[in-house]
Amino acid sequence: MPKSAKSRGVILSKVDLANYFGVTRPTVDDWVRSGCPVVQKGNKRTPWKFNSADVYAWRLRQAEQASDDVKGMTFAELQKEKLLVEVERLKFQAAREKGETIDLKLTEDFTMKLMLDMKARMLRFPGEIAPKLDMADSRSDKKGILEAAIREIFEEIDREGEDILAKMLS
Repeated sequence: MPKSAKSRGVILSKVDLANYFGVTRPTVDDWVRSGCPVVQKGNKRTPWKFNSADVYAWRLRQAEQASDDVKGMTFAELQKEKLLVEVERLKFQAAREKGETIDLKLTEDFTMKLMLDMKARMLRFPGEIAPKLDMADSRSDKKGILEAAIREIFEEIDREGEDILAKMLS
């Protein structure tokens, strides 16, 4: 991978950076919002680029700042903080065991698959509806044809969503 002139790290995409640090892409997005150094901001056509050494140094500074938060705390205050964190962890574990939590990766996968299905369906829509509209005589007939076709698309998307979710949960 190419090296940055600024430091010794390697240039990584957002996905590669997430893999490099063993985190998820949403975590990298959080880092960026929190000030993570970026070599190049990305968009739909241009990938995000990060320098691994710059990001590592930034993460170290973040960790140092977090450790500064506990400096000056008494042992009793640290114990209390630890107990509060443990209570929250146990609450989360109990909620997960009751089925009250949602797996983020599963949710992301489901949403992505559903959006791709919806995109494909909507891209087919003009070609499927044009011949029907050509045959309609009045504006109200065309409106009825469009409303029925759109309703059909949404019903199809609902069915596909249920099917996708059922497959993912099985």
